[in-house]
Amino acid sequence: MDKSQRQTFKPSVFLRDKETRNTLKYCITIRGRVQGVFFRKYTQESAEELGIKGFVQNRPDGTVYCEAEGAESHLQLFIDWCGIGSPHSHVTAVEVERKEGVGFDTFQILK
Repeated sequence: MDKSQRQTFKPSVFLRDKETRNTLKYCITIRGRVQGVFFRKYTQESAEELGIKGFVQNRPDGTVYCEAEGAESHLQLFIDWCGIGSPHSHVTAVEVERKEGVGFDTFQILK
């Protein structure tokens, strides 16, 4: 997806997939103009629509860091969204690392 598709990205459309038994965790670092553009707020909304649990936070180096747990198909959609970002962001890179899950209950914005 490119920037022109940002407003039409509707993750809830893809929730017909009942894949929820196999929970994975990804640690995601997003680079670019991603702070001060409501990136974390939009990330939380996207995660909640996809049934993703975890957190998102700004890092001192200007990146946004996220830990996300959920079904693999939903996590792939979430990672795709991270590559697009909020309306005023400009994502230059998304780095993903698979880790062992910890069992988050919600998706939170951390300070």
